[in-house]
Amino acid sequence: MKKLLLIALMAFVGAGAYAQGSITFSTLGATVQPNAITKVDGSPAGAGFMAALYYAPGGVTDEAMFMQVGNPSGFLASTGLISAGARTAPTETPGGTGNFQIRAWESAFGATYEEASRNGGQFGSSMVIPGGTARTDGVPPPPPASLVAAANAAGLPLGFQLMVPEPSVIALGLLGAGALLALRRRK
Repeated sequence: MKKLLLIALMAFVGAGAYAQGSITFSTLGATVQPNAITKVDGSPAGAGFMAALYYAPGGVTDEAMFMQVGNPSGFLASTGLISAGARTAPTETPGGTGNFQIRAWESAFGATYEEASRNGGQFGSSMVIPGGTARTDGVPPPPPASLVAAANAAGLPLGFQLMVPEPSVIALGLLGAGALLALRRRK
């Protein structure tokens, strides 16, 4: 019984290894403008900024459901462009479809997009880009699918402008909390 369970587990893991697809994480060559990621002041992102590719299965558009694919990447000099090579995204079938999104942030405020967005640095994300991935089970494996081609086909820009949280929202929150404490003391 244990051997049968072990064989079934190994078959499941082996099949799961093939249930992946690859895509090139790059904004070079995008024809739909903008293709550069820019800072709040309008200048291209470069040193001190990171970007990561996020993925969700086809049909999922809730950004909270997206997961980071691979390690974050820096920008090409101060161009606001990314050329980070192939990423392997889990898909339900090899060479399947999914939704992709680029998220960028100021690295001084966190090692991840989520940290930087909580800590107040510049951060932002692209539109959700539907696209396919290349199968990874060929011998030799075919070249990765292109994020740029998917964005061009959908007529979507890869570039976006980073933002910072509004200080007025933070100030209003603190003012409201202070008011609640003052009312509580009176009672």
